[in-house]
Amino acid sequence: TGCRQRLQRETTGRRGRKDDPLYKHRRALLTRTDFLTGRQRQRLDLLWGTDDDYVALQVTWEFYQDLIGAYGHPDRSRGKKLMTRVIHTLHK
Repeated sequence: TGCRQRLQRETTGRRGRKDDPLYKHRRALLTRTDFLTGRQRQRLDLLWGTDDDYVALQVTWEFYQDLIGAYGHPDRSRGKKLMTRVIHTLHK
């Protein structure tokens, strides 16, 4: 959310409005990949292809997905390994 809001202010100079792409897709950006509908996936793919300024948001979103995937993993030891991998990747 913070990255999306920052990009919104940097690109438009204001908070999001209903017709702004980043504001429109805020709910899909907070949804786990497993729960995205086909339409939401399509909209996110369009969003990533729309503007090169959104690359930071895409990278942040991918790390967010990895984090919640590791946190919600049914096998706790495997989840811990996944979380460690995500954290080490962020430190690089």
